[in-house]
Amino acid sequence: MTKLNDHTFINFRRVGRASLAALAVAVMASSLATANAGNSKDSPGKITKATTITIKKNKGKISGNIKKGQVVDLKWAEKSSVACFPGTQFKHFDGRHVLYKVEMPAHTKFTITATPKKSTTDISLYAIRVGQGGVAYPPDITSVISCEADYASNSYSNPFNPGDSETVVLTAPTKAYTLYIGVAGANKAKRGGFKLEVSSQPY
Repeated sequence: MTKLNDHTFINFRRVGRASLAALAVAVMASSLATANAGNSKDSPGKITKATTITIKKNKGKISGNIKKGQVVDLKWAEKSSVACFPGTQFKHFDGRHVLYKVEMPAHTKFTITATPKKSTTDISLYAIRVGQGGVAYPPDITSVISCEADYASNSYSNPFNPGDSETVVLTAPTKAYTLYIGVAGANKAKRGGFKLEVSSQPY
């Protein structure tokens, strides 16, 4: 008896060459499927990169789609050292997340708006402020300088707002910061295009 992996054993005396070759292909396919399932964008995972937004003439603009994102564990957001959004509002962020990064100069105010491209798309928005050059990739976040989020109302009868824009405002009164901006699908949304705009003003 020979062990191929943790779940498959083969008695070579009872298996012909043709059958053995077919079985080997099946085992490889099964192993690949298992690996891919472990990396599924719809199973809680980690965000490992952020797309940079460049500000020109006080404006930054980019288009995206949450289908390119990743579902993440949301416990980081309700930590007291992060305080981005409470656990009672996780339903607004339980879809896929895409992350962006922008540098925020001192003495500025940033207004950030995410607008769905279709009336059926429901997205939520958050912006994490860290020290200049810092990193904040959900869910590996333990503390931040501040975090702001915008999502639909908490109305029991109408908790979601597909098609509506979400906006957050952050300030840098005395020093520069790095911002990480997340756009997330609400109500377990896996896809949906949006436009993300960043506007800078003196502060």
